[in-house]
Amino acid sequence: MTNKKTEKVYDVSFHVVPDISEEEAEKVFSGLRDTIARGGEVIDTEELKSMDLAYTIRHNVRQGDGSYNRYNTSYFGSIKFKATQEFAKSLRQDLQSDESFLRFLIIETVAEDTRIGERLPGTDDEEEGEGQDVKKPEQPVNRKEKDRSSDTAKEGEQKKKDTPAPEQNSKDTEPSNSDRTAAKSMAQYNI
Repeated sequence: MTNKKTEKVYDVSFHVVPDISEEEAEKVFSGLRDTIARGGEVIDTEELKSMDLAYTIRHNVRQGDGSYNRYNTSYFGSIKFKATQEFAKSLRQDLQSDESFLRFLIIETVAEDTRIGERLPGTDDEEEGEGQDVKKPEQPVNRKEKDRSSDTAKEGEQKKKDTPAPEQNSKDTEPSNSDRTAAKSMAQYNI
């Protein structure tokens, strides 16, 4: 059906108009998911949820009179999928012509889950000391940087071995007059 080498991973995030019932919004969502499944492979979905919008969205109603509606809420969802670039372009055209969608965005992404998870214990929401010990996730290691840092550390150790130790002078080990004066002042004031 499709050439696997030319397939890319995409994410389509969208807002559905709130004037339809929740059941109808679910039908719009499942219809979009089925359309994507026919043209590609669905990797992950974020089910529709009703949400307040950050700003009012003006949505044109295609009745020829130029009227529009304003929305402060919507149903939001997203679908991550693998498909060809041609399919992603045709999906864009389908979504633009469907009046059920207020806004949508199709981006190229990666197959791994990149969503932000739950807050870790011991963060802002909890009092200090109540959180459990949390291990920091290991940072991915760039092999070149790792080799470079170990080479730099080895060079530093070698320089220490090659550098002769400075000769100690007896003057350096005795306290100076200003040190003695400071010590007397501190003793006088119990510092």
